Amino acid sequence: MFRTECGRVCASAFGELAHRARSGRFASVGVVGAVRETIIVAIATAAAGVGSLAAKAVEAEVSITAMVVINDR
Repeated sequence: MFRTECGRVCASAFGELAHRARSGRFASVGVVGAVRETIIVAIATAAAGVGSLAAKAVEAEVSITAMVVINDR
C-alpha cells in the first residue's frame, strides 16, 4: 500500500496507473498534443513556407515541452 500525490491510498502501483482519472488525464494530454501538432505543422508549411521536415522538427520540440509541462501539473 502506498499513498499517491493526491493523498489516495492504493494497493499497488498498477492500481494507481489504472485509475480512471489519471488515465483520462493522460489521454487528454495526448489529444491536445495531436491537435497542437497538426495546427503547428499546417501553419508552418502553408503560411510560413517552411518545409514539412523542418516544420515537424519544430513541432516535435514544442509538443514535447508542452506535454511535459501539462503532465507535471
